[in-house]
Amino acid sequence: MLQHAPYGGSTAREGVEAAQLLAALEHQILLCFIGEGVWQLVREQQPEALGFKDHSKGLKALPLYDISPPLVLQQDLEQRGLTIEDLAISVECVTADELSTRIAACDFSWVF
Repeated sequence: MLQHAPYGGSTAREGVEAAQLLAALEHQILLCFIGEGVWQLVREQQPEALGFKDHSKGLKALPLYDISPPLVLQQDLEQRGLTIEDLAISVECVTADELSTRIAACDFSWVF
């Protein structure tokens, strides 16, 4: 679960990299962007202007690692005035109950 905004630290990037690493080791990954983490998905960001590296390429590479489209809470998008059209990659919008059910089916979870 990625819950941090994309810039201001390395946590967001590290979460995506950890998912890619585990997927490369043939683990099945369920990636979720929640809360401020949905900002990582917004298209046409310009982090270089703030002195940060753009990690959107890592997000766009998720299918190469056989990682299904990430889950995003619909309410988190709405609270931030975002729609799926604002996002740089395909996602699956879910309710909080759906997210809880999907996470409960996982063997373990990490929060970044």
